[in-house]
This record gives sequence, structure tokens and C-alpha cells, in this order.
Amino acid sequence: MERDNEEEIRKKKDKKRSRYFNILVNGKKVAILNYRIKNFKDSEEEGQVIELISQFKLEKVNYGESFLQIETDEEHLEITGRWKYGPHGPGNYQSAYFIDTLIRIEKPEK
Repeated sequence: MERDNEEEIRKKKDKKRSRYFNILVNGKKVAILNYRIKNFKDSEEEGQVIELISQFKLEKVNYGESFLQIETDEEHLEITGRWKYGPHGPGNYQSAYFIDTLIRIEKPEK
């Protein structure tokens, strides 16, 4: 009975992790659930930020100047930026970088 419960918990964790994909932040692998690029404006600057989204704490994320590489089926992104903010709550972690330069290469449809 206890063995079945442990196996069920492991299956749920594996299913949750299967939705994640790896990106590189300063050459280190970071598993994220999703990302989004959006407009940003505060009293100091205006531009775009990229938000990294995860259900797990983003421990390897750098809090200064950073180089991000994101590879998906649709596109390849190379971003230089600096850490801006990192809201989090139970099961919801984010880390946002102000984008200084963005190179987007769209992949051809298969």
C-alpha cells in the first residue's frame, strides 16, 4: 500500500516535470515551465522584459547582467539583459530580466 502511494507520487512529479524545458542562463541549465516577453515601464526605464515562469524555485538564476538562450520548436532566442524582479508565491516562481538586446531566429515550419 505504501509502495503504491510512493509510486503514484513519483508519477505525478514526473508528469509535472515533463512539461518543463531547459534554457541556459549564463551557461547554466535552468528548467522552466514557460516564458513571456512583455512591455515594461517604471520611473527609471522603459522597454521589454522576459519573465521566466516555474513551479519550482529558480535557484540558478543570476541577479545581475545575464545572457539567456532559449531553444523551442518555434524559435531560438538570445537575450542579454539584467535581472529586474522576481515575484513568487506557493507553486509559482518568476524571474524577470530587462532586455538590453534580443536576437530572435524563427525556425521554419516542418
